[in-house]
Amino acid sequence: MRPLKAFVLAPLTAPTLYWFISLGSAIADPNRRYAAVNGLLTSFAAVMAFGAPISYAATFAFGGPAYVLLTRHNVVRLGPIMLVGTVAGLITAVVVQPHLRGELFSVPLGPFYGVTLGGASAFVFWWCLRPRD
Repeated sequence: MRPLKAFVLAPLTAPTLYWFISLGSAIADPNRRYAAVNGLLTSFAAVMAFGAPISYAATFAFGGPAYVLLTRHNVVRLGPIMLVGTVAGLITAVVVQPHLRGELFSVPLGPFYGVTLGGASAFVFWWCLRPRD
């Protein structure tokens, strides 16, 4: 049951964290502050609508096979999971970022964002897997 919970919840970490980072930068900018606070739910829904499918795709493309390998070699620990998550986040950001630039809006998703979001998702994945006392 824990692996299912990890595969369902962990990918939602990346778009949620991205939304918090974007909200923080918007609040810090006086020109965007009012719009950011006024449309909290709308902006969260937009980030989830675009970010969750990408995050789930990356999780199943990288995390699924990695989880099977880590389980097979009995090394399902924080270190290897974080390594897989950060590398998966980096690769996903590098592959997806050129496609997130459009005429209507652009989504900044550089390598630093990819590593950060992938690492955060990997940590939540590990957190869901860890045995409870």
